Amino acid sequence: MESRRQTVKAGGRLSSARRDPRMVATSPSCAFDLRHQDEQMIRLMFVAAETASRFVRERRDMHAMQWLLAPQPLFDNRAAINACGEPEGFRRAIVLHGLGLDLHTTPESVATVPLAEFLAGHLSPHEFKLALCGRSEPRFDELSPTALYSCSISAEIGGLNVQIFCAMMARHPEEFRHMLRNRLGHHLEGEAIITLGFDWSEPIASALVSEATADMLSLIADEPTSPLAEGLDYQVEQRFAR
Repeated sequence: MESRRQTVKAGGRLSSARRDPRMVATSPSCAFDLRHQDEQMIRLMFVAAETASRFVRERRDMHAMQWLLAPQPLFDNRAAINACGEPEGFRRAIVLHGLGLDLHTTPESVATVPLAEFLAGHLSPHEFKLALCGRSEPRFDELSPTALYSCSISAEIGGLNVQIFCAMMARHPEEFRHMLRNRLGHHLEGEAIITLGFDWSEPIASALVSEATADMLSLIADEPTSPLAEGLDYQVEQRFAR
């Protein structure tokens, strides 16, 4: 079985997919103030969103609610919906999805991983009552010139062999990694082989990228200030059942 998806987007960069659940309280577009709501509900909503996002990203057959409602080894055989309102259950769930670990992971496997690695945003003192943890996103000089970065990924997820090629404009290799991490999760980002520019001789690139697109990416790599480069966001992937 093979599934194939290809997307090309232009005009803008990815925003962070993982923000501290408390930060919604300070969003100008928020219709109500969550600072006065139950913090257990905020944790649970955050885990539900992360679970659904991961299941869609990995194209799992299981519905996210099935995982949330079933007893899980990660939560000492409690259901996630009962455990994730508590600080420790919340930490375990966010680390599990942040690292892309097996859904049957045990508590011992995530015992020493800090929650801060997967949340972003500093809080003002009056928001600290909902404190779970916080970390600022990496910052890059907006005046730095952009260049084309590309990557190839080959990994196994949920019984599938996944092959992905991505190409985006970035100011630094770490910025490129940051965008990959937000889009694909820590597990796939960790498998990425990153190249400055574009190399069509790389096996995954040659298998997934058409000749016309390869010509375009080569032009952009040579002229990163050209109109073709502005907002470039290219991804193609294929998945095979083992």
